[in-house]
Amino acid sequence: MTEENQDHVGMTDVEQRFEQAIDGAPAHPRPVRWNAVRDVVAALLLLLALAVPWNVSFGLGMPNRMWWLFAVVVGATLLALVALAASHGGPLAASESIDKARLGLTAFYLLVVLGFVGFAIFDFAYLSGGGATAPGIGPGVMVGAAGAFLAAQPVLRGDDGEGRRFVGWFVFASRIASWAKFLVVVSVVVNLFVRMRDVLPNVFDAGVAGASIAAILTAVAYAIVAATAVWIGLRWLQQEELAAGIATVALGAATLVGTLLVWFLGVGRDVDAFHGIAQATSTAGVGYEGYLPWAAAAAIFAPMVLRRAFTKPIDPTVWQHAMRKCLLLIVVWCGGSAVLRIVDVIAQLASGVPFSPSDSVVLFLFDAATAGFAYWFRSNVGTASQHPAVLSRLSGVLFVLLACRLIVGIGLSRSIMYAAPPDGFDDSVYGNALEHQLTSTFDVVLCVLSLAVVAIAVFVLRGVQRRSDEPGAGATPAPAPQAPEEWDPTAPLADDSSVGPEEEVEPKEQVEPKEQVESKDEVEADEGRHRHRRQPTPEEDSELNQSSSLA
Repeated sequence: MTEENQDHVGMTDVEQRFEQAIDGAPAHPRPVRWNAVRDVVAALLLLLALAVPWNVSFGLGMPNRMWWLFAVVVGATLLALVALAASHGGPLAASESIDKARLGLTAFYLLVVLGFVGFAIFDFAYLSGGGATAPGIGPGVMVGAAGAFLAAQPVLRGDDGEGRRFVGWFVFASRIASWAKFLVVVSVVVNLFVRMRDVLPNVFDAGVAGASIAAILTAVAYAIVAATAVWIGLRWLQQEELAAGIATVALGAATLVGTLLVWFLGVGRDVDAFHGIAQATSTAGVGYEGYLPWAAAAAIFAPMVLRRAFTKPIDPTVWQHAMRKCLLLIVVWCGGSAVLRIVDVIAQLASGVPFSPSDSVVLFLFDAATAGFAYWFRSNVGTASQHPAVLSRLSGVLFVLLACRLIVGIGLSRSIMYAAPPDGFDDSVYGNALEHQLTSTFDVVLCVLSLAVVAIAVFVLRGVQRRSDEPGAGATPAPAPQAPEEWDPTAPLADDSSVGPEEEVEPKEQVEPKEQVESKDEVEADEGRHRHRRQPTPEEDSELNQSSSLA
């Protein structure tokens, strides 16, 4: 058994593949800047989580304040902050035990997050069909989970074994995706059962058969569209491509920004009836089974993926693949929304509910136009990348379409004309006065995700093109970077200027071997003999005489 095989004893196939995917870090001192930026972001996320709701009944801004639970969350936050501080000062920071200390001090925070997730799942199953609002998962849990995962990860050391320390984290992200997929199936089945159990018997009643069938088809269509969008995003967590890691980081960051915008902005309550507090999938579109894993996986992948992407030359096709993944999610959601607009019209006609045909047509056209443009853009990313200015403008048009679609979706939704506001409506932090609403937090997330596409087009691909157009770039071309679709950075990363000074080695003077010099003289003599085989010109004659004298 070789030494390489001995290193992999006791490891599963998945762990071996992930190790090969991330191994090959540079052998130099710790990348100080990368560690500092990661820990600062983690601290900001942990503190921000204290200022936003964790569900519909807990957190700042919620009417029901359970101070004992808030004290538990604050205590867990302080422990995680201590782990971050210990990584940058004191004797523990330079020891090999710092990785275990970070994980141990942050574990309590992760248990608190797991407790909120378990409470949301239990109450969803217990309260389904009873008319009460399930607690859901608020932006506080998502932001806090992202900060905790950043704080719990090992310190970036920049040595050859750095990849192995992150293998377990990447495998854990894959397991999170598997659990989330299972929860998506469960929530969809439970929601369909609750919505269809009272309607299904009426299918055989001639008086209300049409409306009952329309209600069943509407529930099934909404569940399929929401589950498909969540499933696509979760698949990225289990793919070993670098492009999938970049897309996961973009989607997780967009999730955090989108949920926070829906909560803090005044119009957020009209954007999403639950005000950014995610419910189960198909309850109100995409649920916390997608949002929370995306945010957690983005925190797990971000340090290694971004460091790999910005410290070693990456083939532009990798960035293009990441753009295509983001565009696919936009195509599926916008195209699915266009189909749901048609299903809503059919259901309203079958039920005799009044509606505005013109508004329905406008909403459908915006969804279809955005989906069609995103599909065309996705199919032509490779061609458009040859013209960075065109690619930047196309990505900007996509963002404008998504933003306009979001605005129109809110503005054309029909409002309930209350004679007087219901009791407690103004005091509640969720719910709105709209009759029916397809627009949700996920539409805001897609708008932010399109900004990530814009950033790749403007700052990354355009920068690559600009460097290739620099004078002298064609005269001495750099070797083509090895960046296959499989995430296999086996070569060392590029030197990081932030890792600290390194010892400079004076280059040794290279002396040409004696044998090589003599071989050159022989070659020149051979060339002189060959020139004698034909009638030389006067110039060649003089050159020949000169070379003979030199010899």
